[in-house]
Order: sequence, then C-alpha cells, then structure tokens
Amino acid sequence: MRGRWISPGVWTVLILAAFLLAWEFASAGGAVDPYFFSSPTLLLKELRAMTASGALPRHLACTAREAALGLLIGGVLGTAAGLGLGTHPRV
Repeated sequence: MRGRWISPGVWTVLILAAFLLAWEFASAGGAVDPYFFSSPTLLLKELRAMTASGALPRHLACTAREAALGLLIGGVLGTAAGLGLGTHPRV
C-alpha cells in the first residue's frame, strides 16, 4: 500500500505514548493542578501499592456499589419524573 508505511496499531501506541508524556510533563511542570490530575507515574505507583496491599479489590467493590446505587436512584427518580410529566401534560 502506498502512503501507509505505519500500521494503525503503531499509530495508536504512538498517540497514547504522546498523550501520556504530555500529561506527565504538564503535571511535573505545574501546568495542571495535582489535586485534580496527578501524574501517570504517581498513579502507577499507587496502583502497585494498592494491589500489593490488597486494598484495590475493596476500593473497586465500593466504587461499583456506589455507581450501581447512583444508577438505581437516578433510574427510579427519572422514571417517576417521566411518568409524572407524561400523565399530566399541562404541568
């Protein structure tokens, strides 16, 4: 194929690496607030520490419970609001 000397998979890896490098340099240089966006290397260190200590599954389970509860509450309230507005069109 003319003009395609780099495969799409290589482009994907290159773009991901460029993004991670830009993120790392932005966080190290102070361009982003570390409270909101930590550096990728610090995230990797924390992931390793949580995996080694066994805390990762507990935190993932808590996050999954909270997400499911939020989805359930939002679904119930959204359904109730939709039914209420649908049955009373002049509201």
